[in-house]
Amino acid sequence: MPATDDSAASDAAQRLERTLRNRYLATVTYLATCRGADAALIERLLKFLDERITAQPDEGHWKQRKYELLVALDRPKELREAVTAWMNADNADSRWRLTLGYLLAELGSVPRRSRSSRESKSLTSWAAGVRGACRLVSGGQPPR
Repeated sequence: MPATDDSAASDAAQRLERTLRNRYLATVTYLATCRGADAALIERLLKFLDERITAQPDEGHWKQRKYELLVALDRPKELREAVTAWMNADNADSRWRLTLGYLLAELGSVPRRSRSSRESKSLTSWAAGVRGACRLVSGGQPPR
C-alpha cells in the first residue's frame, strides 16, 4: 500500500509543479503584452518559447503559445515566418497550413477573387476573433 501512496503523492506533486509553471508562464506572457512592456522581457520570453519548441518538437502547445504571443504583440512578419517554418517542418501539423492561409488573407496577400463566399465569411469571423483576443489580452487597449 505505501508504494501506491508514494505514487499518488508523486503524481499530485507533478500536477502541482506543472500548474505552477503554467501560471508563471501565463503571468510573464501577460506582462510581456502590457503596454510599455520591457523589450528585453519580450525577447527572453520568445527565446524561451523557441528553446521549448526545439527541445520538445512534438509538444504543440509551445508553438501555440508563441503563436498567441506574436498575435498579441501584433508582429505579423515574425508570425508569418514562424508559421511558415512550422508548416514546412517534416512533422508539420496541418493546422499551421490553415493558420498561414488565414494570416496571409488577413495581411492581404491572398487575392480576394480566389476565395469562395464561405471562405471569405470564415476569414472575416477569424479576423474578428483575433482582434477580440488582442483587445482581451491588452485590457481593451488597441494593439501596439
